[in-house]
Amino acid sequence: MRRPTFRGKPLQQVDASNAIKWTDLGVNPVLLSIGPFDLRWYSIAYLAGIFIGYWYLLKLIQRPGAPMARRHADDLVFYAALGIILGGRLGYVLFYNLSEYLKHPIEIFKLWDGGMSLHGGVIGTTLGIIYLSRKEKLNWLRVHDYVACCAPFGLFFGRIANFVNSELWGAETTRPWAVEFCTRFDPDMKCLELGPPRHPSQLYEAALEGLVLFAILAFMFWKTKARYEPGKLVGAFIFFYGIFRFGVEFVREPDAQLVGFVQETGLHMGQWLSIPMILGGIYLMATANRRRVRVEPTLGVESVARTRWNVRCASASGAKDRSASRPIWRPATHIITRRATRSVKPATSQPRRRLARCSARLSVQPWRIAGQGQGGPKWPMSNSAPDAERSPPTHCE
Repeated sequence: MRRPTFRGKPLQQVDASNAIKWTDLGVNPVLLSIGPFDLRWYSIAYLAGIFIGYWYLLKLIQRPGAPMARRHADDLVFYAALGIILGGRLGYVLFYNLSEYLKHPIEIFKLWDGGMSLHGGVIGTTLGIIYLSRKEKLNWLRVHDYVACCAPFGLFFGRIANFVNSELWGAETTRPWAVEFCTRFDPDMKCLELGPPRHPSQLYEAALEGLVLFAILAFMFWKTKARYEPGKLVGAFIFFYGIFRFGVEFVREPDAQLVGFVQETGLHMGQWLSIPMILGGIYLMATANRRRVRVEPTLGVESVARTRWNVRCASASGAKDRSASRPIWRPATHIITRRATRSVKPATSQPRRRLARCSARLSVQPWRIAGQGQGGPKWPMSNSAPDAERSPPTHCE
C-alpha cells in the first residue's frame, strides 16, 4: 500500500489519540444565541479589529506631522469598514468561487455563511482611503501608511475567529501540536465529526500576520522616520503580509473547489494573489525616499493633526476684561507637510531665543480673528490656551 504524501513528501502514520481535539478546547463558533439570532465570534472579531484599530490610529495621529486630523480619522473608520466588508466579500466571490456564485447569486449576500478575502479587503480599503483623501484633499499614500499600521489588529482577531470556527485549517501533519478540527456541525453548531490531525494554520497566520507584522510596523513608525516617507509603511505591510501568507500556504489545505487549480499551477490561489503584493511592497519601499516630506509650522488647511508654536505667549489681560466688543482670537497656524527639497530633519523646528526676538515674532505669527473672514488680521496666541475667546497677547514668557 502506498504511503500518503503531501507535496511529494511521505507522511508518517498519525496517532489520532495524541492529537489535540478541537472539541476539547471548549470553543464554539456561536458566542450567544437569542431566539433565531446568533452572535458569532467572527462578528466580534471584525468589530474588535475595527475599534481597536481606530483607537490605535488616534494614538498615531497625535504625533507631529500626521496627514489627517481627528475628524478625518472618524470618517475613515466608516470608509475602511465598508471597504473591508464589500471588498473582502467581492474578492472571495471573484477569486475563490466565482462559478458557484454565478449559479446562485443570492448567496453573495449571505455574509454570515463566511467567505471573505483579505486581498479583496485590502483593495476595498485602499479605494475607500483614496475616495476620502480626494474628498478632503489629503495625501492618500500617507493616510494609507497610518491605516496600514492598524491593520494587524484585524488580521489577528480574524485568524483567531477562523480557528474558533474550525475553518481554513492546514494540511494533514504528524506534528505533536496537530489539531483535529470539526468537519460537520449540527443545526445547533455542535460538532458531530472530527477530521484527521492538521496544521493549525490559522494560528500560524495570527502570529505572523498579526503579532509579528504589528511589531515590524510599530518599530518603523515609532523608532524610524518611515512615516515621513509616503508609501514606506504601507509598502512594508503588503510586502511582509505577502511573504507570510505565501509561506503559510504551503501547510494550508486549499479550498475544495480549488484543489484542481492547485494541482495545475503548483501554487495556491492565496500565493498567486500574494505575489503582486510582494512586488508592490518592494516598489513602494524602494521609492519612498523620493516622496519624503518634512513638517513645518506654517499656515495650512484643515487637513492637519495638531497645532504647534515656536514661542509660548500669554495675554496680559484676563478673562474678566473680555467684553462683547472685543474680537475672538482663534489659531490658524497648523502643522502641515510638504515635499522636502533637501535632506532635513522632519517634524521639528530649531529652538529660538525667546526674549531677543519675542516682539518681532509676535508681529508676524499668523493668527485669525474669528468673524472677520479668511482675510482678517492675524495675531499669535498661547499654545496651551483653549480655542476660545481671547484678547491679543502682549508679552512672551
